[in-house]
Amino acid sequence: MITPNKQKTIKEFYQTVVDLQSAGPKEIGLLVIEKETIADLAALSPKSNQTTIFDLKRDINLEQIIKNLAEAVSRDNLILIRLYDYLHPKIYNQLYLLSKNGRMDFIETDKDNVVTANKKSALVLISTNDDLEKNNYQNILDLTAVVKKL
Repeated sequence: MITPNKQKTIKEFYQTVVDLQSAGPKEIGLLVIEKETIADLAALSPKSNQTTIFDLKRDINLEQIIKNLAEAVSRDNLILIRLYDYLHPKIYNQLYLLSKNGRMDFIETDKDNVVTANKKSALVLISTNDDLEKNNYQNILDLTAVVKKL
């Protein structure tokens, strides 16, 4: 259960990240959590029907995740991405492209796809402090514009 004070903090953080968005590079947020679940955090989004969740455990279908992420950033969505101690390089590359150029570029069935992010789409990375410290990309903070620790 998330306390009312933390709920208020999370909602304000989401709104801050949404307000930072414009055409071009995505301003990615990072929410450092303790024991909160991704489902509980998604329930606090401003428009839960326009929220997309990605739980990036090691056993993910990489191609499907990238395709779904491209679809989500092309819409007016809040995208919550739960990171753990390992982030696949292909996912990192897409996050990098979004943070620097506001687009994704990936190959799908022998064709190159370039997807420009909707100017209203917003991304929030979610991780624990321990997972951030163990993450294979120690420079993950370089992709973020705003960070909030609960």
